[in-house]
Amino acid sequence: MRLRPSSSSTTAGVVEVKGRVSGTGASGLRVREKPTTASTHIGTLEEGEIVTITCQIEGEAIEGNALWDYVDAEGGYVADAFIEIAGDAKSLQRCGATPAPEPVPTDGPVVDIEGPPVRPHVQHFANEACRLQQACRATTREGHQPSADLALDLPTSEAYGKLPTDNHAFGDRLAEFAVSNLALYRIEYVIYRQRINFGDGWEPMEDRGSITENHLDHVHVSFLP
Repeated sequence: MRLRPSSSSTTAGVVEVKGRVSGTGASGLRVREKPTTASTHIGTLEEGEIVTITCQIEGEAIEGNALWDYVDAEGGYVADAFIEIAGDAKSLQRCGATPAPEPVPTDGPVVDIEGPPVRPHVQHFANEACRLQQACRATTREGHQPSADLALDLPTSEAYGKLPTDNHAFGDRLAEFAVSNLALYRIEYVIYRQRINFGDGWEPMEDRGSITENHLDHVHVSFLP
């Protein structure tokens, strides 16, 4: 959301902007450890309170807005839907551009990943993708890059080998969710629709000859150890 124009500041190379809590009434705005309402409640901001925002990240959509603002003074995230930002919000960096706290399990679905066992943070991402993006199918296999326990394929169509019937709307949303949260979920890169993204933009890949090999029927996510 946007407040009246105001200059932003830079501290040690980090752009900061001011924001005002708005639309919460007497209940105020809860500060969360992670960008989701299922995460630990670590504080509350009062209606009208002015805060300094250092970065933004995508998380659970609140009133149609999936952005969350990091308030350094509180050590947590608040839903951008209830923040009126002063200045240029586009100048804010993504929170993933700096080290983020280790993801912690949250209440919600546990995805039954088809294939070999995966690392805990990979399972955590699968659970969150299901809870936040309704992507509740996931597979891995021996030979996956970088390894079976550090990679996931998230189907975007009825079955492997078939193109999605929604013109890739679901897959595009899921891929962008992963790309926007690289640091949060310790993701190394994302592949979808014959493109790869390490966090600095989508790059085309070679034609591998099939719907599945070109990642037209699933989003591939590779993780850091």
